[in-house]
Amino acid sequence: MPQSKLASLVEVTANVGSGFLLAMFIWQFVVPMYYPHLEPSLQENITMTTVFTLASICRGLIWRRLFTNGLYETVTRLFK
Repeated sequence: MPQSKLASLVEVTANVGSGFLLAMFIWQFVVPMYYPHLEPSLQENITMTTVFTLASICRGLIWRRLFTNGLYETVTRLFK
């Protein structure tokens, strides 16, 4: 049974949401250790992470829907 659009959105959001938390951690704690001159404020951190997170959700959802709607079969037929 194919995955519904809502299920795809939930899956992609959960995947990217965990990426959001990881990115927040990296920007806040890891980057300043290696690049002390880069000290993003919490607001800058949240803004940049949110922009990339939204882009990632859209990208993931588009790819998921393309593959769900037959892109995988088309690609495998082309390379047989």
